Amino acid sequence: MTAPLRSAKLWCGLLVLAASQTGVALAQVPQPAGPAAVGDQPSAVQPPSGDAALLGSLPIPPGAKIISDQSLIIGSGDAWVGRLTLDVGRDVTEAYKYFMDAFQGQGWTLQSAVRSKTSLLVFTHNGRSATIEFQDTPKLVGGAIVTLTMAPLGSVSRY
Repeated sequence: MTAPLRSAKLWCGLLVLAASQTGVALAQVPQPAGPAAVGDQPSAVQPPSGDAALLGSLPIPPGAKIISDQSLIIGSGDAWVGRLTLDVGRDVTEAYKYFMDAFQGQGWTLQSAVRSKTSLLVFTHNGRSATIEFQDTPKLVGGAIVTLTMAPLGSVSRY
């Protein structure tokens, strides 16, 4: 068996195991509610209805729109893993500052910060790693697109 095939089987097994351990199947991510002014303070926006525990205490900018067809959440609460893609409704500089302040305010430790055409923040907390990627979009489309990838520390993916 080739290394990529072995890696793919391992990841599939881990995804099934994670879903079975949490009792949650692969989930569509709900949309956060409510518009937000650019100057709003960092807070954890909880998804509406009975899915309030899906993202746990993850800080999401008020008014951010989850791009569900580009998001994959496995698990729930503060133990979920996967990818969350957001249109944050603000420019890259404001989004970068929001996530920097909000994650550090919740006890996440900054491991790496890169400011460039595609900016990145990497945080760790309680055995988890969060990588936040920022991509600017044309002003007519909306705000920056932010992709947050959450994984357990020490997990390795080889393609």
